[in-house]
Amino acid sequence: MSKSTKTRNRLNFYEAVRDLNSRRRFGLKLGLQNMKRLLKYLDNPERSFRSIHIAGTNGKGSTAALLSSIFAADGFKTGLYTSPHITSVRERIKVNGCDISPGDFAKMYGKITPFFDEISCTYFECTTALAFLYFRECSVDMAIVEVGLGGKYDATNVLLPVCAAITSISLDHQEHLGSSLEKITREKCGIIKAGIPIVSNVKEKSNRQIIKTTAGKIKAPFVEADEMVKISNEKYSINNTKFSAEITIDRRFPAAGPVLLKENDSAGLSTIIAFSHLVLSLPGRFQIENAKTAIAIYATVKGVLSGQIRKSSGLATQNKGITKSAIQKGLKNVEWEGRFQVYREKPAFIIDVAHNEAGFEELKNNIRKLFPGKSVLLLIGLKEDANWKGTLEKILPICRMGIGIPIPGHSRSDLFGRGVKYSQFKEIFNQKNIPFKYFKTIRSGIQFAFKEAGQSYENYLVLCTGSHYTVNAVKKAIKMLD
Repeated sequence: MSKSTKTRNRLNFYEAVRDLNSRRRFGLKLGLQNMKRLLKYLDNPERSFRSIHIAGTNGKGSTAALLSSIFAADGFKTGLYTSPHITSVRERIKVNGCDISPGDFAKMYGKITPFFDEISCTYFECTTALAFLYFRECSVDMAIVEVGLGGKYDATNVLLPVCAAITSISLDHQEHLGSSLEKITREKCGIIKAGIPIVSNVKEKSNRQIIKTTAGKIKAPFVEADEMVKISNEKYSINNTKFSAEITIDRRFPAAGPVLLKENDSAGLSTIIAFSHLVLSLPGRFQIENAKTAIAIYATVKGVLSGQIRKSSGLATQNKGITKSAIQKGLKNVEWEGRFQVYREKPAFIIDVAHNEAGFEELKNNIRKLFPGKSVLLLIGLKEDANWKGTLEKILPICRMGIGIPIPGHSRSDLFGRGVKYSQFKEIFNQKNIPFKYFKTIRSGIQFAFKEAGQSYENYLVLCTGSHYTVNAVKKAIKMLD
């Protein structure tokens, strides 16, 4: 063990984060060789807990958060691993809704560092291994794990989950995943494992067929969220979404075993569980789709577990079947920052981490539905990727003015890519005859937006979007202004 490694073993939280950030120099590596070696050194912590593996272009983080909340409400000690974070790297790793503590983060990081001399671990490989170590340390009953990028070669794809899911497919990260929806779909299908159920909420028929065919070849039961969960009576507000739902459980579903129900049981081939009044704390139409996916995954997993588990110490709660109250409480209590979040009310100030075409389309539709007639001041920092122009153009129809701001850490070409520059922004806004201003500091951009809204705040909405990094920087700047 080198002297530098011994030093890293004794790092506090802030030193650990600084050392972790230095791992960005290894860039982005799609492949599992590093991850498998590291986990082997750590005695394979990923084998110590049951897991659910979630991929998708949009919605996978929200679905993971919803699922974690539902399982926690059902009595499971639940781990949640998502990325990227908004404010602190600790947000990525949670148990029963609580971020990993600074002390535990430093402790887990110290267990990884002895192997840095042998393995050039990336930032994401380190946080993934750290999460798995922490989940083992906490003896979680179920870990909900979000794919970082793609699926097949993502560092999280070392798991053998009880269920996998693909939430949606759209264009994003084409430089890594492929230039077509078909290529991106096949990449995400890499998380499908033989005999393990795969839940899909992918809408486009040809992409859905690719998932179904891939699953069929390796006898992985295929579950369509749209078929299992029917949504009706939606009522939207800026604070929550209310709706009714019906879950149809097919008793013939292979690999699930007998599904145990606490109520509404029947002797037929299927059972319908009805909810007349569900409250989802996350506003927006797209969150209904994420809730549908989460409910379908929960029902599928409870079917699998009730077939596998009868009596097991530490997992006794898992043999009770689908619990209606868990779904009700899980949806109502979920917290998920930066997703159509009303950060202030006068003027209305929305933050959202949307960063691709599909995300901006949903964002636009939500604003039109929940804030009709509002003049939108768009506070935006956007990464210069393969389709940034198409992404930006999705949101422009609702914009009165564009306010460009830099993305921290994106002023040069690096792991994250380069931020869109003033001249690039201005060209697009000019084409649409929308006024545009660019500010070199985030603070001055925010000040201008609030000044522009002025006293007529009932007529204006300030929308901050473009990336997790944009939202993080804006939140920090607002706290300094308060």
